[in-house]
Amino acid sequence: MAESAWAAGFSRVILAGLVTGLLVVSGCSSDPTGRPTKPAKADSAATRGGAVDPQVLDDVAATLFPAPGPSVRRMMRVSTFIGDFIVIACGATERPSIDRTVERAEQDVFPDLELIRTKGLVEKDPRVDREGNPLPLPGLRQGCDARSKGNLFERVPSRIDAMHLREPWDDVVATVEQDPSVVALKAPFAQCLRKGTKGTGVVVSNEDPAPTFLTQTDLAYARHKISTRDRERRIPRLYVKCGRRYFARTQALLEARRPAMIERHRELLERFARELVAIGYVP
Repeated sequence: MAESAWAAGFSRVILAGLVTGLLVVSGCSSDPTGRPTKPAKADSAATRGGAVDPQVLDDVAATLFPAPGPSVRRMMRVSTFIGDFIVIACGATERPSIDRTVERAEQDVFPDLELIRTKGLVEKDPRVDREGNPLPLPGLRQGCDARSKGNLFERVPSRIDAMHLREPWDDVVATVEQDPSVVALKAPFAQCLRKGTKGTGVVVSNEDPAPTFLTQTDLAYARHKISTRDRERRIPRLYVKCGRRYFARTQALLEARRPAMIERHRELLERFARELVAIGYVP
């Protein structure tokens, strides 16, 4: 993926990636070391019932009901695991860390400001070339389609129902973004961003400060109005400084809504969590 797409905020990348990943899960799993293991059967105890690891359940909740803050990294972890599971099933021998943070998503809505402060808005992906094209993965079988193995539905049968939970959560997010306490912080957020990019041609909307800032700074960089050094350091730090109060408020409101969503859909979430563990997910 080209770098310009990263800075623009990656609209719904995690959700799309997770859905795609679950649609191509293969017939062979892996243990925490990445070694292939025998596929779990659909009616195994792991997926039928029993205790659910609280951390796995939290990771699933963070994935389906995201909010700004540290839980973003748990959401990224689940998506990364599924993507890695697919390529491992297709023969890839490379085992990068499951906790890598290269593949960001929705940093205009669900940013991890501490991650942005320390690593910027964009991280260099060692698996792509300068043009953003994926590099060949060692051992990956060309043309491998994990779906052809025929046991997708048995391995993660709750995947589609779980993904549909993002739809009502998006309604919650839209409501939170119009909460008076959040709306009151948008103009100061935008003004701070404008002040920090004065003279660069960046235009920031009072109604949507975060997405317009990310898109506009990306354009300013492409037009050589912002240097590479500024894009990597000053712009991310400005975003963190200006957005801290705004995202702290949206985080608080969304996290306050999350427990009710978890309880309403607990059976499905626990089933999805068990199925992830059954294909090798380790918290």
